[in-house]
Amino acid sequence: MVLRSFIPIALLTVAAAVSPALAQAPANDTVKGAALLAEARKALGGEDKLAAIKRIEVKGEFTQVTGTQALDGDVTLQVEGPDKYRRDDEISLPGGSITIERTQALNGSEAWEVTEGGLPGGFGRGGRGGDFGGRGGGGGRLGGLLGGALGDAQGAPNGAQQDPARQAAVREQQRRNRQTEVTRLLVALLATTPDVPAWVGTAVTPKDEKADVLEFKTADDTITRLFLDIETHLPLMMTYSGPAPRGGGRQGQGRDGGGARGRRGGGDGEAAAPGAGAPGGGAPPAAPAPPAAAPPAGAGAAPQGGGRGAAAQPVTIEMYIGDYKVDGGVKIPRHITREIAGEIQEELRIKSVKINPNFKANTFVQPKQ
Repeated sequence: MVLRSFIPIALLTVAAAVSPALAQAPANDTVKGAALLAEARKALGGEDKLAAIKRIEVKGEFTQVTGTQALDGDVTLQVEGPDKYRRDDEISLPGGSITIERTQALNGSEAWEVTEGGLPGGFGRGGRGGDFGGRGGGGGRLGGLLGGALGDAQGAPNGAQQDPARQAAVREQQRRNRQTEVTRLLVALLATTPDVPAWVGTAVTPKDEKADVLEFKTADDTITRLFLDIETHLPLMMTYSGPAPRGGGRQGQGRDGGGARGRRGGGDGEAAAPGAGAPGGGAPPAAPAPPAAAPPAGAGAAPQGGGRGAAAQPVTIEMYIGDYKVDGGVKIPRHITREIAGEIQEELRIKSVKINPNFKANTFVQPKQ
């Protein structure tokens, strides 16, 4: 596979900026939200066909970027909603002499992951239980790159490995994070939300697509916004607040090569899409981004503070969904990207889809050490 300036899935969104009128009096219309979601599911193939999907498997290729380095790999995603999920990555490092295999899974109340590979410096089998994002093991700079590129999450300090209460809290946080990934993946693939979303307005996306904006919460208590094409009702993108990637992203790689990435539609009741400019070229108002405010997407990631213990400020994450093709009578997107400030951090290129495949009995079960 060719190295590119782009990174695996895991599914995404950011809290969109809103117009002053909407910020003061959000529509928060769950009746309209439910109706629009029903239209989206109709556009994808119809409620009956989508409701019949109990399991789904997608295979493809991904690219992840950490700092100035990019990794390509093959990926298999298996989902049995709402809380069984498995992702298998296979990455050939530059030069082709080292292959890393990584599995991330959710089995109901248990989240686990395993990383295997012949890296130098002791980076081998690891990442079980609460060891997030491949942060266990060694491998120096290479190990650090893989830790970020292979689904980096909030890792636990060493002391947490010895404190049972802290260990339990870490495991629960990992479960919530993994459940959030599954939820966003199901939204991206099947327009299946965890509860009835609220309609909060309309927006023009950075790609100049006018959209209805729905809002819902995920298991990690993050507000996610889903943008539906105002005419076709197909999902276009999601936005949410999340941690800045370790090492930063590539600079100057935005879609237009500059700062302006879109525009906000005029009129009351319109939500600005991330990175969209205000009427007259002014800066959009800050986005609501629980639990901490995220900067506007066009502003870039917040400074990291310089110290190892400095808390990274959350940033706006944009997940774009597109290139729909029909499988089993249902439209499934073939291209999903995650971006921060117009820079692609992660790209998923889906090559094949299986509807209701027969998974092995131990597909989601953590293997014994």
